[in-house]
Order: sequence, then structure tokens, then C-alpha cells
Amino acid sequence: MKAIKYLVLLISISTLLASCEYDIDYKGELPDDKLVLTSFVEADSVISFIVHSSAKPGSYESYDGFKNKYIDFTSKIIYDANIDLYVNGALRETLTKTDDNWRYTFATIPQHNDKLEFKIKHKNFDEATGRANLSLVKPQLDSSIVFIQTGEDEYGNKYYRFVVYVEIRDNGGDNYYQITPNFVSGYSSDTNNYFDESSISLAEVLYENIQGVFIENPSSMQDGDNKFGVISNKKFKGGVYKLKLSFRMSYFDSNNDTSPKFLKGRLDVSSIEKQAYDYLFTLNRYNPGSFMSEPVIILDAIENGYGFVGGKNTLRGDYVNINFQ
Repeated sequence: MKAIKYLVLLISISTLLASCEYDIDYKGELPDDKLVLTSFVEADSVISFIVHSSAKPGSYESYDGFKNKYIDFTSKIIYDANIDLYVNGALRETLTKTDDNWRYTFATIPQHNDKLEFKIKHKNFDEATGRANLSLVKPQLDSSIVFIQTGEDEYGNKYYRFVVYVEIRDNGGDNYYQITPNFVSGYSSDTNNYFDESSISLAEVLYENIQGVFIENPSSMQDGDNKFGVISNKKFKGGVYKLKLSFRMSYFDSNNDTSPKFLKGRLDVSSIEKQAYDYLFTLNRYNPGSFMSEPVIILDAIENGYGFVGGKNTLRGDYVNINFQ
């Protein structure tokens, strides 16, 4: 009898909690729009980037299952900002307008170990500041291999994919990396030629010796992925991380010769600054196209603005030119 009373009490409490409804009204003002800059900076390379203004929540492109909201981001490009470039604390160059490609492109070529600061001013926004430190060392690769595989899906259609295998040897510091596939594959048919560029966001993890490095803590509400190819060494500090990724190239009907003919390009692995990793890692969790998306806090690295400026040092892999038909 006592157990029955407890059961009745539990059901009553559960019913009471289930019937509660909470309407939360946001009564504060939305923050003012800010300047937006997202750019890597690398020694011995041209500095060039686009500056946007941000958009109010709800005005950007999204899909909520019932309606689409879209804003033309070209209308948000800032063409007439005043940008001061400081190198090691000294003002080196000032730009006041974009080039023909809507970009601010500097004549100054930074060197290894330089410390850069960008001050971005515009009459409609607060002054924004971004910083980059170019003291990073190139990552060390023990191995980097690219090869082609063919297969057949459940419907009997053949497919091609290329596989990238890489081993990163870490030096034991607090390091952050970006893996970038720069590959182009060519396809042929009777009348047309097609070219596809690889994207890290479409990569499938075939193997890693330390699980959870490439796709770290995926959300329980949606599939995990790594749209920007950024990883940290938290799980392999001072060790070797081994990763095998595959990239689907093409489906084609077994009766028609529309298979890919070649693969060209290289695999780049870069050391990146922590603020760049933090921004891209948290941005990776943002998925405006899914109603199952969870709230995301994006870690910006622009003072009084949004985005990041981050140092980068890239080890460029050997050029691959594979003809497999």
C-alpha cells in the first residue's frame, strides 16, 4: 500500500510539471551591428580580407521548417573603412577603400615572428581591433599519403573516392591545427567536362588512432562534423596523431562512362592560433538549417567586433597528379 501511495505521488508530480508552460519574453534591446572580419594571416604572404557588418538576429539566412529568411550579404560589405595596420607596434600602412574585388589588400608583406594589429574604423560602427602573432612553427608530418579507391553502393552504382592519410607529430605545446584538402577532380561525359573541388566538410573519418580528435564532442541533437578541419592537440600532446579521411568523388551509372578521370592537388596542414581555432570550432556547431540546432556561443576574437584574425603557418604537401582511367 505504501508503494502504491508513492507511485500515485510520483505520477501527480510528473503531471503537474508536464502541464507547466513558460513564456519568456526578451525585453532588452538587440545589440548594435558591429564590424565583422574573419581572416588568417601568414608570414611572407599578402594580407587581403573582406570586412562586413553584422546582421540582426532573425535577418540572416535561416530555415525554421515553415519559412526562409534571407539577407544578401553583399549588401553588408564595408567598402570605405579606414584600416590601420601596425607591425610590431609601429603603424606600417593605412587603407581607406577596397580594391575591385571588395577586399582590403595591403602592400606590406609580414615576416615570421611579426606581431600584427588591425584597427578598423567606420563612421557607423565602433572601432574594431584584431591581432595576429606570426611566431607559429610549421607542423611536423611523419607521413602524408593520397590514394584512390573504387567501390559499389547498395544499388550497384560504382563510385570513386580519394583517401588522405596523415600523421601529425606534436611538439608537446598547446597546439592547434587546420587540415585543408586542396584537390580538384575531373569528370568526363559524352558532351561535358565537370570539375569538383574537395571540401573538408564532406570528409568521412575512416580511421584515427585517438578517437574524438577530428570530431570532438558532437552534439547529442545532431550529427557531429568538422566543417573547417580544425583540431586541437589536447588528446595527443607530445604524441603522434594518425588520421584517414575519405572524400566521395562521383557516382556514375555502370552503363555510362561518366566516371572521374583524374585527381590533382595537395593536402595542407597548418599550425593556427588559439583564437582562430576557438572561433572556427564554436562556429562549426552553428547550424542554421536545422530546427534541432542547439544554442551556440561563438568565441569571437575581434575587440568590439565579430570574427577573428589569426596567425597561420602552413606545411604544404607534395603535389598529387593521379590519372586513374
